[in-house]
Amino acid sequence: MKHWVPGYRVAAALLTLFAVGWQLAYLLRNIPDYRIGNFFSFFTILSNLLTVVTFLLCARYGSRGFDQLRGATTLYMTTTGIVYAILLSDIEVDTTVPWTNFVVHQLMPVVVLLDWLLDPPHRRLVFRTALLWLVFPVLYLVYSLIRGPIVDWYPYPFLDPRRDGGYGRVAMMSAVIAVVIFGLAMAVRWAGQVLRERK
Repeated sequence: MKHWVPGYRVAAALLTLFAVGWQLAYLLRNIPDYRIGNFFSFFTILSNLLTVVTFLLCARYGSRGFDQLRGATTLYMTTTGIVYAILLSDIEVDTTVPWTNFVVHQLMPVVVLLDWLLDPPHRRLVFRTALLWLVFPVLYLVYSLIRGPIVDWYPYPFLDPRRDGGYGRVAMMSAVIAVVIFGLAMAVRWAGQVLRERK
């Protein structure tokens, strides 16, 4: 591993953590009775926090041994960037500070993807591994749909059955996004395999 890789991973992790913390502090300061649980119910925030953990672990111990975690993180952050660009760029999703929004939705998805490509996995990733990466998005969907009616709040418009189309629309959008995530999982695995063989 190149000597400068741990340095940029630490810097990226600290920037992400600072951006997430700054955004949360802003919301708590400016919105009375803001629910912290809502903030940590965004796929974006969870994926970025996973990035912090992944980058710090790899910076400290090296990326060898963290192939599966890095692949999952790359999938989730790439999904975050694409879904934001296509569906959410003009919608308020509690990242109201422009620079923090840029970091978590645009900058870090690119950084994480480049990290995967520049330092590909050390071991062969089997198809089952890529399927395991899909568990978290599925659990996230279930969590969001169970929590939503309880707190009368949904993190994203396409998960909100109170809007036109109800649960049918939610099911359709979820199915489309699921197909996209599956395709991305296969692409992340494939890219990792190809680049690993060229090391």
